[in-house]
Amino acid sequence: MTNLRQIEREKLEQAGTVHWFHWLIVGLSLCCTLFAWYYSKSQLNEKIESRFEREADQAVELVRERMQRYEDALWGGVAYFETTQQEIELPHWKKYVDSLKLMDKYPGVNGMGVIHRIQADQLPAYLEKQRRWLPEYRIHPDREAAGAYWPISFIVPVDSNDKAIGLDMAHETNRFSAAQRARDTGKAQITAPITLVQDEGQTPGFLFFAPFYQGERPSGVEERSARFQGMVYAPFVVKELADGTLEKEKRHLGIRITDGEQVLLDEHHADESDYDPHPLFTKMVQVPMYGRTWTFDIWSSRSFREAASSSEPWTILIGGLVLDGLLAGLFVMISRASRQALVYAEGMTHELEQQKLDLTRSNAELEQFAYVASHDLQQPLRAVASCCQVLLDDHRDKLDDDGKKWLDMAIDGSTRMKVLVQDLLALSRIGTHGKTLQTVDTQGAAEEAVSNLRLEISEKEGDIRLDPLPLVQGDSGQLVQLFQNLIENGVKYSGKEKPLVTVGARRQGKEWLFSVSDNGIGIAEQYRERIFVIFQRLHRRDEYSGSGIGLAICKKIVERHRGRIWVESKLGGGSTFYFTLPAADQPLDRTQNATDRQLT
Repeated sequence: MTNLRQIEREKLEQAGTVHWFHWLIVGLSLCCTLFAWYYSKSQLNEKIESRFEREADQAVELVRERMQRYEDALWGGVAYFETTQQEIELPHWKKYVDSLKLMDKYPGVNGMGVIHRIQADQLPAYLEKQRRWLPEYRIHPDREAAGAYWPISFIVPVDSNDKAIGLDMAHETNRFSAAQRARDTGKAQITAPITLVQDEGQTPGFLFFAPFYQGERPSGVEERSARFQGMVYAPFVVKELADGTLEKEKRHLGIRITDGEQVLLDEHHADESDYDPHPLFTKMVQVPMYGRTWTFDIWSSRSFREAASSSEPWTILIGGLVLDGLLAGLFVMISRASRQALVYAEGMTHELEQQKLDLTRSNAELEQFAYVASHDLQQPLRAVASCCQVLLDDHRDKLDDDGKKWLDMAIDGSTRMKVLVQDLLALSRIGTHGKTLQTVDTQGAAEEAVSNLRLEISEKEGDIRLDPLPLVQGDSGQLVQLFQNLIENGVKYSGKEKPLVTVGARRQGKEWLFSVSDNGIGIAEQYRERIFVIFQRLHRRDEYSGSGIGLAICKKIVERHRGRIWVESKLGGGSTFYFTLPAADQPLDRTQNATDRQLT
């Protein structure tokens, strides 16, 4: 009796201990939570960075496209000179430019004008012609022309650009070198940063040149220089160009544009309303620009930071930690309950009947605790799912797609946790809450299992076939669960085929060998033992649902009946689960019903 008591005590101590696999489950759950948090945070950062890259590239591309449109306008003016037979003077040019609706179609441009190359001996006649339309016209600044003058003959609109009329491009190296580049290459060119004489704000700007020649387009540098007549040009103030091209209201970026060491546009300072001194992202891009190289230094702005902020990763982390804590609490509460059972067992009397009575009371208290623990654990899970569902239903129009996705994930996670808790409790109660083994008709147990699964079978148009099944010694409720889990697996993992599940049995000595065969996707050889281990899954949850506990429950039920369970399968060729159960003293004779019973 003392040895028996000692053995019972050791068993209770072992049952009352939180084992390594419990902590492994909690640890894995915690790792999954941290991974989900890290993954969602990484995905969010990648999404934000991708958005910045997209907006930065778009800003650069807008400037490129706008400059291309300006170039097209200049070449249109060149074509006007090349195709018009008469000599073009200010009234003709004004009429042409007005027809373009320059300010409407090309925002940011200050005007469009014409520059002629005038030799010294042509100067008197040139001035006389110009003063017919502009009486005060003169070439400035005054200088002794060593070769030729390159004055602005006229520009439209005249009023806002009157200070530029007559300005000699040859008086200053920057303007003149760009003009010569345009003449020699026959391509549109821009100057380095300059201050326009007509710009009262004295902010950085540049000139855009497109050359035109006498006769057909020349092919070489010498021929271009000899037949060069002048240029169509447009003056730009960079700030006005940026305002017309990169509207601040439509972007969340700060931009600095430089040409070499000279700054064309600078929004990286505290005076800018959307300036962020510590930007989330920066990018520098060098762009060839009509003979010059512009460097775009792009920063994310304060409004970009505000738009990018999201609490989704932290919501996932906090929600996951709460669920992990609840799972750990469940294990600890179960452990404490088992320790209570040990305390009760140590107070048992030496009399066997009293020992049975105390043990019965302990089991009753354990069952009550299991019910309370499952109820208390599932209540917060239901609250989390309900709150998320209310938030999703009542505020759907205020949530973006990501917000809806994370709420769906939280609801799905709560539901899966609830199923996991129920399966864990079912697994833990197999050995402690089963009925006394007695004669059971497995035919009725299998038919009840099929009835329980009629919805799943109907949805997949399954075909369930039951051979005549015998009487065994067993727990009727647990045998229904055993058949139900195995048949459900056959239906669930049927792949693209309509499920066909066959249940049969044959006598082997004092046991019956049962088989549950299906035509499903099969199981690889290396996984045939692993599938009976708790929480072991061979497929992603989005492919096949489940908690990973069903076959572990089957194994535990069979072992409680002193039987064995295994599987034979070929990947892609279906599976057959075998298990043994002890035969009843008087096996049921069903030889007269040799015809298979088929349930669909």
